[in-house]
Formats: sequence, C-alpha cells, structure tokens
Amino acid sequence: MKIRINKQNVDDLDFAEKGQIIYRDTDLIGFAVRVTPKSKTFIVDRNITMNFSVL
Repeated sequence: MKIRINKQNVDDLDFAEKGQIIYRDTDLIGFAVRVTPKSKTFIVDRNITMNFSVL
C-alpha cells in the first residue's frame, strides 16, 4: 500500500492483526513503515546493483 508517510498518518495506522503490512511512501522512494501486531517500524528498502567494468 502507498501512503504519504508523516507523523499523523503513521499514528492513524491500525496495528496488523497478524503478520505484517508494509506501507510505502508516495514521495520518497524506498522509504516505508512496517506495521506488525505490536509495533510500527520505519524501514528503508534499497536496491543494490553491482556494476563491473572490464578494462
């Protein structure tokens, strides 16, 4: 799911009944909030690409 992540929107999120729900930010690519039954955690999702040059 995508939402604009700010304090008010994170506070308004309900805890997951079981498992986890990840809410991705609409403005900042790779930034998200993971909601579990007991916590809300900010996470950063980063894609690492390995570029090798042959000389």
